[in-house]
Amino acid sequence: MLVGLIPFSTNLAGDFPLNTHAVIIFEFNLLVIGLLSILQWNRVLNNANRVDRNVNIRMLILNRDEAYIFPVLSALAILLALICIPWGIFIYGVVPVYFVLMWLKEMRSRAVKQKSAHKSG
Repeated sequence: MLVGLIPFSTNLAGDFPLNTHAVIIFEFNLLVIGLLSILQWNRVLNNANRVDRNVNIRMLILNRDEAYIFPVLSALAILLALICIPWGIFIYGVVPVYFVLMWLKEMRSRAVKQKSAHKSG
């Protein structure tokens, strides 16, 4: 249901970008959605015995851990919006940087695994 409020809160923050309350409503909406997402991931992981055996549990944990970025950034954005509204909105520029860094880390990890497998084989 909260996802349905995203267009409203986005429009509110877009129409009144210098209004602290409008920006905080948008950020709070994202914060609650992010927290609910984490709760869902935790529920799945706590009932891992019900998950299909073909599903990689490590990937589920990774997805759950990545879900933490949005509520953390939303909470920071709310605090920053109280100081300076543009900072609260521009903090989401961290998200693409974070995912690029995680992708690079994964590529490096794969390269190391392939190199060690090649040496032992």
